Amino acid sequence: MAQLDAETRPTCSRVSRLAIPVTFTPTLKAKPWGGNALARLFGRAIPEAETIGESWEVADLADTVATVRGGPLAGTRLDDLRAVWGPWPRGIGADDGRFPLLIKFLDAREALSVQVHPCPEHADSDGLPIKHEAWYVVDAEPGAVIYAGLKPGVTPTDLARHAGEAGCVDLLRTWPVTRGDCFYLPSGTVHALGAGVVVAEVQTPSDVTYRLYDWDRTGTDGSRRDLHLEQALRHARFDVRDDDIRPLAVPCDSGRMRRIACDHFAIDEIRIPPKPGGVGDEPDRTPICLDPARLCIWIVLEGAVSLDWSVATTAGATTNQSQQQPNESLALRAGEVGLLPGAGAVATAGATPGAHILEVTLTPARV
Repeated sequence: MAQLDAETRPTCSRVSRLAIPVTFTPTLKAKPWGGNALARLFGRAIPEAETIGESWEVADLADTVATVRGGPLAGTRLDDLRAVWGPWPRGIGADDGRFPLLIKFLDAREALSVQVHPCPEHADSDGLPIKHEAWYVVDAEPGAVIYAGLKPGVTPTDLARHAGEAGCVDLLRTWPVTRGDCFYLPSGTVHALGAGVVVAEVQTPSDVTYRLYDWDRTGTDGSRRDLHLEQALRHARFDVRDDDIRPLAVPCDSGRMRRIACDHFAIDEIRIPPKPGGVGDEPDRTPICLDPARLCIWIVLEGAVSLDWSVATTAGATTNQSQQQPNESLALRAGEVGLLPGAGAVATAGATPGAHILEVTLTPARV
């Protein structure tokens, strides 16, 4: 993704009154384990020769900053929006002011490496950001699995004995997966995404990964990717429980289903019932309850969503319609991700029958 330099970025005066919902240009990242499922599922334009493993939808890391796609803020970087919308809520790994979440789609044509992210116990002393993450299964081939957590009774000695070899896979808990499953991986959990699985990933903003085993895979040049055995063994956690990884879904307000709630983010699932008898040429728009004062991210998995708003001028209150700009809207289709600022815009939302949305918030709402 081409990033704008300081001279070509939109100025703060341009965006001073535009705290409005936005979507970003995805950053596609080729991986040796990737595929082209995002083209099949969401119509993404992916060259056949490319093996795209990750699509970064909302990102504010040193080497990848998302850029607004379309609308009056087109071309604005996520780190520039911070100056307009106010400081982001503080999050683990984002105390430097970066946006405190990283949102991706992962397409695992082959299994990802068995890996570990920095654990809370050692991250601070090692000067590392931690990476709590959640996977929502968007698609899965029959018989697909993920690997998450160590089996009961596995010791650090056991893991060290099999580090770097296929035997370490036998130490992991195996979870059969189907569409709609949701998993939480606290930083330090030993894990691997299995082959034939596509997930939406919500995580705290870090890209630090230590590989423990990479399936003896070789690249196009015949070489194997580096392993990080010392670091992986130092940061591997042995206290992650089954109910940490696979929490129960809990009904909450406004027809949402709480799938994940941790100290850093929450994921609620929104499903709009299909239209009786099928959707006609002009599908109805089902309203969705939306808190206009709360920053959130919408990941659209099926159907279409529209976000409508009016924006107040900097001189007037948002409740005074005479001081608002004309109504505008943002349309999101399946596979698209929107960021709602939670301030400055009076927004309403609606979706087509059968729509399926994940709502991500930075501070878990009270269920």
